[in-house]
Amino acid sequence: EIIFRPKNKTPWTPTNIHHTVNTFCDALTTDIKNQTPKKHIKNNLTKKEQQSLKELQDRDDIVITRADKGGAVVICDVERYIKEADRQLKNTEYYKEVPHDPTKIHTERVIKSIDEFKTSKQIPEKVAEGLKVNNVKPPKFYLSPKIHKGGNPGRPVISSINCHTSKISEYVDFHLQPHVKKLPSYTQDTTDLINKLSKINVTRFYLCFNGRTITLYEHTEFRRNKSRERNTGSITN
Repeated sequence: EIIFRPKNKTPWTPTNIHHTVNTFCDALTTDIKNQTPKKHIKNNLTKKEQQSLKELQDRDDIVITRADKGGAVVICDVERYIKEADRQLKNTEYYKEVPHDPTKIHTERVIKSIDEFKTSKQIPEKVAEGLKVNNVKPPKFYLSPKIHKGGNPGRPVISSINCHTSKISEYVDFHLQPHVKKLPSYTQDTTDLINKLSKINVTRFYLCFNGRTITLYEHTEFRRNKSRERNTGSITN
């Protein structure tokens, strides 16, 4: 049976510790305490490079980020960046402005549901505690500029690190991964695709095409009923 092991740090220590481990820890602690801190650490940047870096950090008229494709560094005018973000977020068909930050309310709902699952023995206590996030932060919206397209529109990204459902997503991913990899359509990455294509013996005419998803999150339609939740996406070729 596959068991999900939460990554939360715990104060657990082994009950039986070999004496040599304690000796090593004591010696290491003594060495650290006796270390004389260096008064001056040499910077590996030249003075001109340091000055340039400080000037970039102090600028509030540009945004330095990564491109959507290729990992290139993009320097974007902050007004243009905000304008593109406003253009997307003000589309009321997909977004709605809320009068307050709902993170606390959502976190309380998530914790309540986790505790209910734990109480009803649907999930083990250790797993339940591992699904709870400490120091919850609201997800952050940002844009990755599409420099390979005209007008350089931004791809919307929601960074959900340490949000109220991040551990639940990790839990679901942990259990889905083994099943997803067994699907006949599963492709891990570009290298995996190339390896699979190289094994195909083409003996007749084949029509090759590719597809791309247009604004996946905005065009994903959520339909709910009493027994299921279904997602449908808009895809174009």
